[in-house]
Amino acid sequence: MKFIAHPGSSQGAPDQLLKTHLIETAALCAEFASKVNLQHTGELIGLLHDFGKYSSRFQHYLKSASDRLNPDDDDYIDPIANKGKIQHSTAGAQLIWNRCEDIARFPNHCQQLMAQLIAIPVASHHSGLIDCLDPTEEIVEKAQRFCRRMQTSEEVGFLEESKENADQIILNQIDSLISNHIKPELLTLVKAIQSEKNTALAQFNRGMHCRFLLSCLIDADRLNSAEFESPFRKHERESRQPTDWHLALNALEVKLSGFTVAHDIDKRRKQISDNCAEKGRGRQQLYTLTVPTGGGKTLASLRFALNHAIKHNLDRIIYIIPYTSIIDQNAKVVRDLLIEAGLNADDWILEHHSNLAPTEDDWRHKLVTDNWDRPIIFTTLVQFLESIYGSGARALRRFHPMARSVLIFDEVQNVPIKCTHLFCNALNYLNDFCSSTSVLCTATQPALDSLPKPQKGQLNLQSSAEIIDSVDEQFLALKRVNIVDKTVPAMSHSELAEFCIQQFEQEGSCLVIVNTKKVAIETFKACQNNIDAESLFYLTTNLCAAHREETLDTIRQRLNNKQPTLIVSTALIECGVDLSVAVVVRSLSGLDSIAQAAGRCNRHAEREQYGKVYVVKCEEENLRGLPDIQLGQQATLDVFSNYSADEWLHPDTLKFYFKRRFHKTVTAEEMAYPIKLGSVPTSLFDLLSDKANPVCSYNNDRPTPNYIPLLDQSFQTAARHFNVIDQPTQAVIVSFGEGEDLVAELNSAAMEFDASLYYKTLRKAQRYSVSVYDSDFNQLLSLGAISDINSNSERGDGVYSLSKRHYDAALGLTVNTAGEDEIFSL
Repeated sequence: MKFIAHPGSSQGAPDQLLKTHLIETAALCAEFASKVNLQHTGELIGLLHDFGKYSSRFQHYLKSASDRLNPDDDDYIDPIANKGKIQHSTAGAQLIWNRCEDIARFPNHCQQLMAQLIAIPVASHHSGLIDCLDPTEEIVEKAQRFCRRMQTSEEVGFLEESKENADQIILNQIDSLISNHIKPELLTLVKAIQSEKNTALAQFNRGMHCRFLLSCLIDADRLNSAEFESPFRKHERESRQPTDWHLALNALEVKLSGFTVAHDIDKRRKQISDNCAEKGRGRQQLYTLTVPTGGGKTLASLRFALNHAIKHNLDRIIYIIPYTSIIDQNAKVVRDLLIEAGLNADDWILEHHSNLAPTEDDWRHKLVTDNWDRPIIFTTLVQFLESIYGSGARALRRFHPMARSVLIFDEVQNVPIKCTHLFCNALNYLNDFCSSTSVLCTATQPALDSLPKPQKGQLNLQSSAEIIDSVDEQFLALKRVNIVDKTVPAMSHSELAEFCIQQFEQEGSCLVIVNTKKVAIETFKACQNNIDAESLFYLTTNLCAAHREETLDTIRQRLNNKQPTLIVSTALIECGVDLSVAVVVRSLSGLDSIAQAAGRCNRHAEREQYGKVYVVKCEEENLRGLPDIQLGQQATLDVFSNYSADEWLHPDTLKFYFKRRFHKTVTAEEMAYPIKLGSVPTSLFDLLSDKANPVCSYNNDRPTPNYIPLLDQSFQTAARHFNVIDQPTQAVIVSFGEGEDLVAELNSAAMEFDASLYYKTLRKAQRYSVSVYDSDFNQLLSLGAISDINSNSERGDGVYSLSKRHYDAALGLTVNTAGEDEIFSL
């Protein structure tokens, strides 16, 4: 019998043999896992992942799904009714679990842990990491889900039949790896795990090892499947040359050499850049880059990263940025300097704005889910965290590319409070086990190495972490604004608009930043009635990236020409967006946000006098669903009460601010991502460490004090509850610029089954997409304003486009069309 992994994509097309798929996936998985010195472990996982497809029942299912068996045939299995119901991942997990004694004779029975580290990724490669324990079950036998999965009957798991049917070359290689090759790798891993004295963090890192191996497997499996469907992709991957970082560094140095150093601010920026180049040639560790706003950290951090990648022969540079608006700008800076040097920027840079990808698990899904296969990645903080802790298998594919990388976290103060410990533990893991270097960039450095509950994880910063010499001196030298407290009395949106117009008329340019889209639109409309349309601009995430970029280009041009300009925006503009106005009006928020907003005022010290930043209170802002802003507001008011105005932006004041913000009881509890399971309070940190279910833990009975525990985390439950943004969003392609044409191209590529065109077009379409909250998405769907790409097929792709009636030239996405009241989520 010929055992297949995937039927040919069309009638007469060759099948992918199961033997071929296992061997090729194992080779890729080994390559990915070698980055953490687990090459043979990765190979074994790749060989085992689809082992259950050797069962006759699964083969009959595949043949039925590809119309090779008719409903009248005895072996026919209804492919629709049985989709996802015939197990093929359990057999491989059972095989390694049953042979745990053969791995090595470790002390204290920890060979079971090693077998589990292999078995869990195999069993989880379609669902995402499974729960080892049910966190809510009090009956031990029912709670221990991993053990129950390993006890799956032959009638359901097909282990023995699969062993009988498997190709001998597969069985021989599995046996060789178990008997001869994985012991040294696992011994090293055990020693590294044992070095962590904090049992909760040790268990957390065991789970991270498991997560990393699953990421390697998912990417290897999806990549091999995609290359079977589209062989051009395999040729493209295999012909890609190793990254020559010297080319990019030379391009950057040429760019920097063209900058004039005429003013004091230019000299300060050069000092910062030179510090980055020097420290980039240093050792791998966690770094901080504390640079005042306007200090030139975009190119300075790139200079660090390129020097560091050359020094340590690293694979990629990943920029993690809080807002898509900064992705647009920063990626353009790097793209332009590469193009100026004659390099193909598309070969170097990938911008990953959103999860604009098919929701259906078909050929398009396998092809277009970005696995960050470029040397320089620009992505968001949301995508970074979702790639590690999110649900399902899709996002996790991007975890292993973070190994052997430089990770630049721009405006790191924007990490949500609830994600603090998870964020710190991820960075520590990448640094300690994955040969990665992280750089935390901001003018307002949060005290992530001094948290109120360090036992749950805080950054392991060394005394040599700061890249910049004399941080205090740089801040004093680069002071360009004064902060004015106008929080009393509070203002309505109409009063706020009146105040901003007054500043705009007096000074010529003004930027107002508020905390919610609702207040932004109301303030914008109030301003519309009183000033010329060509002078007024609106910026929120309801504008697609291409629209924001075009709007910002117009704003910069007007500011450079000293034309009157008034901008109403949400917080997306205050981090790293390169523009400079005479006056900033900032709705009360965290002091870190106020400092970032101040960076848009007198940015290049072009004014003879200091710029003005007014902090106001908007009485109509509803912050009920924005606890981080509420906590920041209170800590800011504490600063205003304890320090004089000329000290508010000093690094020492910011330390006081973060201490106030982080060390309040409510905030300390919030940092571990608290949730409730039923009526029982817990946290994601507990679910991912050693307290998923204390009643039914495998580890309640430890044979010796040095016993290494089994994994007993509730991975799947934690992932199901994890959302960086509390309200889920769905990306839709909008009719701005090329957006409409790209929708037509996607439809055409889908209908013609042109995988190459579909893949490239979907990447382009990210810049023309807007992320919509579920409530607004459903309302737009009910209005017939959203369409599924290729909706004429038997089922849509799960990639959506928006009717042009619901995309305004000034406001971007609107739930209601022109003439109706606008409705916006906060």
